[in-house]
Amino acid sequence: MINSATYKYYPLTRTQVKINPDGTVEASGNFSTPKAVHWANDLGADKSVTGKAQSYIGYVTPNPSFYLKGTISASNGQINLDIASAKISMFTAPKSIIDKYQGQLADFVEERIANVPGMKINSATFANGKLTLDATYPAVEKSVR
Repeated sequence: MINSATYKYYPLTRTQVKINPDGTVEASGNFSTPKAVHWANDLGADKSVTGKAQSYIGYVTPNPSFYLKGTISASNGQINLDIASAKISMFTAPKSIIDKYQGQLADFVEERIANVPGMKINSATFANGKLTLDATYPAVEKSVR
């Protein structure tokens, strides 16, 4: 589903997600830095944050690899996120930076879910190599070109 997104500013490509037996989730792929700020702005991200990110984009290769590992779950629309490690290209994010921003990332995901008409996540858990989801979601995905 991640790899089939057709929105012109969708920043993820070649994405793979692995759900481990212990409930941790690993995700990797490529992240288009030129598309990322447009995508975030179109989704209503805080302009002061995306403006700051824009100032760093010229220092990063345009399509670096990324890797994330951690745990994620949802209950009654609340996202519970604990990122254990994050890498972009050769840069490993310090845990202090991850901890500083992962709450904002969880809030961003919650807002995106809340803005999808007909979508409600009662619970989502990752365990034993699979996602268990109790949710309602729209039958048709709509996007703007």
